[in-house]
Amino acid sequence: MTLVSLVVLVLAVYASVFGTGKAGVLLLSVIGTLIAIAVLGERDTWIVTLIYSITFGGFVGMSSYVTLLLTLLYQMPKLEAGLFMSLLAFLGAIVRPFGGYVADRVTGVRALLVLLAITAAGDFAFAIWMPPVAGGVAILICLYIAFGLGNGSTF
Repeated sequence: MTLVSLVVLVLAVYASVFGTGKAGVLLLSVIGTLIAIAVLGERDTWIVTLIYSITFGGFVGMSSYVTLLLTLLYQMPKLEAGLFMSLLAFLGAIVRPFGGYVADRVTGVRALLVLLAITAAGDFAFAIWMPPVAGGVAILICLYIAFGLGNGSTF
């Protein structure tokens, strides 16, 4: 419905319904914003936004913290910690398309249930058990794969 409204709006501006020149183009952005705000009234918008805030927010939040975690908990040199964080960020980004593929095959809800459970389990494991370096690295890799697949599965 929103897409149809936006198409009608663009056609109306093209037909000079809102006036000629820049006035119609300026009104396009104002009215388009109002239509987009109407989407916030839909329940699914809020659910998808919440899920995406968990998958992408977790990705970004962990990215800002992992280097500190590696240097303080494991006494990893800063350069190595930064390089490993770069690898994790790359890994999370590169698997996003596969998350969409998985969601297309098994539905987004099923994929996200599994991926969010993996994310929760990984975070919980780190919280209750201070793993040795190999265990910590393995958990972080699993978390970033789950974050990336979750990003792709959301949309």
